[in-house]
Amino acid sequence: SATIPNSFEFASWVAMAHSAPCHVVSTHTRPTPLEHWVMPPGGDGLYLLKGADGQFRPQSFVAAMTELRGGEANANRAKVGSRDNPDMKRLLTLLEERDLMP
Repeated sequence: SATIPNSFEFASWVAMAHSAPCHVVSTHTRPTPLEHWVMPPGGDGLYLLKGADGQFRPQSFVAAMTELRGGEANANRAKVGSRDNPDMKRLLTLLEERDLMP
């Protein structure tokens, strides 16, 4: 599943690479709502910036930026992507608590 602008070109490439037919199935309906969330490094919050309704949430943005500014000192505890980074564990915990795990 993907949202790509050149789906027919991609399907042609897949069909050629695998010597088998490849069909494009498309719809204008989005079965899974698209939401934009942010978790500032070193922070404890998870903020919905843009909901499935397409509306930007300015209050959430301000709260996230406030937490980001306050958490900058903690952001350097471990590099992003390292096993020692507590943000990844905190993010997974927040996602699980809010039933947002994929």
